[in-house]
Amino acid sequence: MIRNAVFLTALLVAGGAAAHGLSPVDGNKLLSVCTAKEPAACEGYILGVVGMLSEEREGKSPVCVSPSATPAQLHDVLVKFLRAHPESRSLKGAGLTVLALHQAFPCGK
Repeated sequence: MIRNAVFLTALLVAGGAAAHGLSPVDGNKLLSVCTAKEPAACEGYILGVVGMLSEEREGKSPVCVSPSATPAQLHDVLVKFLRAHPESRSLKGAGLTVLALHQAFPCGK
């Protein structure tokens, strides 16, 4: 059931960008940005997704990032996930970010 909730949340997050007329970033583009020399854009993207989840879900996010986790750690989690799942990189980046963070920082554990 939690896995379904995470997937649904990922779809909602990814769909939100498209609904606002923004061109969503896919996993291939996200991996390219995240493996560039300057990771700040990637870290900002990740923090934006985490922030949006906490705002929209009012504390009921499927992602429970430790307060001590650094942006660099979140970056590493996402890059590891994207490299491990090349078959998923055509999907929207926001949804993939949610899935990666959920694997590393699930709630209720």
